[in-house]
Amino acid sequence: MVQTLYGIDIHRHATIGKGLYIGHFGGIKIGRCTMGPGCSVHQQVKLDDDTTVGARVWMGSHAVINHGAVVEDDTTLAPGAVIPACGIVKKHTLVMGAPARVIKRNYDNRALIGRPLAHAGGTK
Repeated sequence: MVQTLYGIDIHRHATIGKGLYIGHFGGIKIGRCTMGPGCSVHQQVKLDDDTTVGARVWMGSHAVINHGAVVEDDTTLAPGAVIPACGIVKKHTLVMGAPARVIKRNYDNRALIGRPLAHAGGTK
């Protein structure tokens, strides 16, 4: 019913951690994958089967994670980023492009993902 009404297709065997945020609806396809807690997904995002997405990953619109890829914790996929099959994106990285390239390492995505910044009184 969700697929028909909202264009969101989540495989029944997908393992998704608590706090998944779907920022927009339409064209979202989540295959048989594993996704950690606190992730953010936007419109037209596609996750193939056998992918692993860590905790607190922000996926911009039209991002694609191809079969067998691994995206580690606290990573940001810019809109339109395409992670190649069996590719690995390390923790705290900002990637963009098709195929995705590292733009910045040690990238802090807390402002995007909705976690408070340290200087605002929050904790990591």
